[in-house]
Amino acid sequence: MHYPPPNTVLEDDGFEKLILYCHQNKDKVVVGWDNCVLYGKSFETLQDTAWLCDEIISGYFMLLQEKGFNKKYFFHTMFAAQLVKNGTYTYENAQRYFGTKRRRHLQNIFMYDHVFFPINKGGYHWILIKYDATKDKELINVYDPWRTGKSPVWVDRITQFLSDEYERCYKNKKYAVALREKLRNNAVYASCPKQTNTWDCGVYVCLFGYYLAMEKKMNFSPEYVTKYRRTIAKCLLNKKLSM
Repeated sequence: MHYPPPNTVLEDDGFEKLILYCHQNKDKVVVGWDNCVLYGKSFETLQDTAWLCDEIISGYFMLLQEKGFNKKYFFHTMFAAQLVKNGTYTYENAQRYFGTKRRRHLQNIFMYDHVFFPINKGGYHWILIKYDATKDKELINVYDPWRTGKSPVWVDRITQFLSDEYERCYKNKKYAVALREKLRNNAVYASCPKQTNTWDCGVYVCLFGYYLAMEKKMNFSPEYVTKYRRTIAKCLLNKKLSM
């Protein structure tokens, strides 16, 4: 048995066949490219009431990055996780991240106008933090699909990382500290669509990334979010971003 043709997973029957195949092949690689490997058990989390695993979200954000949106950079999910060790922010892992062979070209994230961080909060909720890097208009935007969601700890971690990176790149600690405080004090919890259940947050974060990349107004419905699970499956199977 092989998984169904990617285009068919947009329909209920094809999607059900994909999930059945993945259920029967939990530990088999379904698709892989570059540094992304997705198993059957990863695709199983695309079922309608399942919580998306980090491998699926990471794969989707890798596709966003590979699309080559102008002046935009998309981190994968593990980057934010690597910023924390034993519950405490650590810059050491971030330095190793940029030292890997496949990322040595990324010498300076400040060459981008917009930087995106998909983040898992405490193992139970997904959010997206966007850093706008335009000179003198630097800003942190938090996109949280939970209606009353707040993320001061992650705002502090991301702004500390940006401060540490600025100091590394430009050897200017005074401005790096000023940048951190400016971003923290002016962080915006952006208006965005909100989930109506407890399991769709990861799908929302994928959609936030796509709509922000395309610079489109976010006006999608909860019903669209459920259907978008099939689109994510199609994109990952094709190894290509598509709508």
